Amino acid sequence: MKKAILLFSILLLNLAVWSQSVMLDSTYGVRSDTTTYGTALSYRGCMESLTMKVYHPLNQATDRPIVVMVHGGAWVGGTYDDYSMQRLGTQLAARGYMAASIKYRLGYHIQPVINAGFGCLLFNSLLGTPLDACQYPADTAEVYRALYRAMQDTKTAIRYLKANSVQDSTNKNAVYLIGESAGAFTVLQAAFMDQAAEKPSLTGVIADAPMPVSFQCNWNNPCGTLDRTRPDLGDVRGLGNLQESDDVRGVISLMGAMPTTAITQQNAFFPRLYFYHQSCDPVVPYQSGKVYKGVNSCMNDWAPGCFNCPSILNVPTVKGGRYLYDTLSASAYPALVQGDFLERGVPISQYYGCLPDLNTCGGLPVCPNCFNSGLYDCHSTFLPQTRIDSVSKFLFESVVAVPKASFNLGFGLSPNPTEGQVKLAMPQGFNGQVKVLDMQGRALQTQDVAGTSVALSVAALPAGVYFVRFEGQNEVVATLKLVRE
Repeated sequence: MKKAILLFSILLLNLAVWSQSVMLDSTYGVRSDTTTYGTALSYRGCMESLTMKVYHPLNQATDRPIVVMVHGGAWVGGTYDDYSMQRLGTQLAARGYMAASIKYRLGYHIQPVINAGFGCLLFNSLLGTPLDACQYPADTAEVYRALYRAMQDTKTAIRYLKANSVQDSTNKNAVYLIGESAGAFTVLQAAFMDQAAEKPSLTGVIADAPMPVSFQCNWNNPCGTLDRTRPDLGDVRGLGNLQESDDVRGVISLMGAMPTTAITQQNAFFPRLYFYHQSCDPVVPYQSGKVYKGVNSCMNDWAPGCFNCPSILNVPTVKGGRYLYDTLSASAYPALVQGDFLERGVPISQYYGCLPDLNTCGGLPVCPNCFNSGLYDCHSTFLPQTRIDSVSKFLFESVVAVPKASFNLGFGLSPNPTEGQVKLAMPQGFNGQVKVLDMQGRALQTQDVAGTSVALSVAALPAGVYFVRFEGQNEVVATLKLVRE
């Protein structure tokens, strides 16, 4: 899967020590700004602007590592500028990283008939937003599609930051991802899904979403209309700056999971991974199971008939942080996987202990998750200082342990621009395919290639800008821009 060429190129790495711009502790001043990194179609079918808030360290470094931060909120809530992201971005920049918190597409079509009563507000502290009809997906496909859109936007943001590395004084070979909750799902998938064959079938063209009968969810709806069509969501890479790779050196998953681990099993180059999870997490399973399993058990025992808060259905079964850590640690890459887990021996509190007068309700069973003398919030999106320090230590050790690349991958095009004939240059021993893509990432031509030089004709293509993608053993190893005159 991931970039087989890196196995070849690792022999050519420069073992020079990283510059002293990265620190374990807060050292530098910080400034922030907001920029637009792309546009994409929302789940309602209109174009949505994608922005990011970037935190810059005030130092003289020219090779700052990049950290892309992805907030949580069940793909329907949360914001790139919430307190947790501001705090994390500021502290990382103060340590020498350029941190970017991204806005990504939120929202999905909901179940036709949902009455999420007032009692659902009691779960506000659990999910970060009031439990609302907007959080009830119409079907399982909506969750997969929301995750896929978020992944595409994350990859687009990565390539945008790489394309601007010179003016930002960053090192595009040192990109790291941090995500919490839904954002952690997103960064894991962004790091590992890079081939068309890995694209979930539910993200292609499927039947229209059902029409809500009594409630139309308007959260995160930039369109102002209700378009229920569900078109193909496009290439796994998203759009924008396709000449850049979306490789990352490391991933930090805070309370995240993956619907499948299959996409992690064929990596030639494996990112460093950091998993944080708590065993009592009722939203994202610690091991494996349905998303919201703990929340739904409390609703079933406690809220129905009392506060009218139905279970959240149509969610996938996933592999949680502990499962991923145990599985990947036993793989060929144990030194690259780090676990940070809290084993809780008591249930968690949905509402910080549940108010005494809510412990029983008309003779219904007591919510099993209310007995928690420690008042643990086992799915908190608030990052305590200890967690930020732990994340920073992981990043620091990852950065100084991974040497900077100082090699030429050996791929080239000439002449460029061209009137129709192109000579492709490739490294010794390369054997694979070359694809010519349009600006939307659609393959227009495919040709088998081998050796160090081969001719490519693009005479049949109209004048314009294209991308030439080199693939070896089903892996994208280089993408170059080509201008057809």
